[in-house]
Amino acid sequence: MTPPDRPPTMAALAQRATERPMIDNIKNLAARRLGQVLASDVTLKVLSNRQVQGAMLRAINVRAEARDLVESRLQGVATALDLVTHEDVASLKRTIRDMEDQIDELREELNTARAAKAAAAAAPAPEPEPKAARKPAKKAAKKAAAKPAAKKKKKAAPKASRAKKGAAAKKA
Repeated sequence: MTPPDRPPTMAALAQRATERPMIDNIKNLAARRLGQVLASDVTLKVLSNRQVQGAMLRAINVRAEARDLVESRLQGVATALDLVTHEDVASLKRTIRDMEDQIDELREELNTARAAKAAAAAAPAPEPEPKAARKPAKKAAKKAAAKPAAKKKKKAAPKASRAKKGAAAKKA
């Protein structure tokens, strides 16, 4: 076997290439034999027994519980030693992916804003209105603003007079 700091030699690569078909053949043979065993009447009769099914379920549950226990203990050790866990790496990858998406969106917005600014700079500027034309518009705006204020004063006046009448009635 080659040390990890050096690349594998051609002989090692050739040996791996020849080992792979052998492993595949073993897997195929095992799968065929397992299929034959499972299809036999004796196996089906044994697997249909309630006690065997219960034992198999307990074995599966024990395996899952053991895996969960080991994972929780490893999580505790990793936390105690301040080590990075698989969940931390996955969370960090999600955060980086989200930030990259936000950066892309901001770049698009920036490019859109730059394009709009360039289009506005390229468009001819509107000609300013002469001063004489602006003055009547300002006077009209002032008059329009003054009219609602005057109406409010008229409405407020009767309330004030009612208050005065009420005060006069109390004095008398």
